[in-house]
Amino acid sequence: LHNTVRMRLLDSETCTLRGRTQTAQAMGLYYGIFRPEEEARAFDVLLTLIHEKGDSFDCGILGLHTLFHVLSRFGRSDLALHMITKKDFPSYGHLIEIGETALPERFMPDGAPLDSHNHHFFGDIVRWFIREIAGLRVRDCRTVVLHPAAFGGITSAEAWYELPAGRVSVRWKTDEAGGMQVVYGCPDGVDCLLELPDGATCQRERSGKK
Repeated sequence: LHNTVRMRLLDSETCTLRGRTQTAQAMGLYYGIFRPEEEARAFDVLLTLIHEKGDSFDCGILGLHTLFHVLSRFGRSDLALHMITKKDFPSYGHLIEIGETALPERFMPDGAPLDSHNHHFFGDIVRWFIREIAGLRVRDCRTVVLHPAAFGGITSAEAWYELPAGRVSVRWKTDEAGGMQVVYGCPDGVDCLLELPDGATCQRERSGKK
């Protein structure tokens, strides 16, 4: 399948997928269409597409499922957070600004009518929050990576996930000196692999079984 996509949709000279859109470029990077030696150039194309839109996203359901994760993978979680939280259209922050309390069917400028206000298909940002901010990354039912990260002015986060063996959890906060205190819970039978920032302190608390 990858070879078919590359043959039909990829401009290998510019490392750009057909259509030159944020969605195509992000999905290509997310699903491994580009070869390792092409990824840096392909990501530069994605950044250009984002900057051309004033550091805003310009994609729909498929693009928003992959875009922010790709940005974090290449070290630009700060840009992903900005795109999510900025208060002008289009963004999730703008939805809050105009009074939305649930996810509507599409992103619309101020005053534009919306027929439905209960669509979870734009909700993949929750997975991004859990993985990239709280740092809770579930590999499988017996292996979890804890990789908390403070960026973009965020000073604390908390997340949990129910596994068959019980609840795995993590919470962290920063202090005035720039350090991080991490508290996590990991049930018996689950490997919690710690990937903590330099200088972070860590404490384990017992997680109860279901």
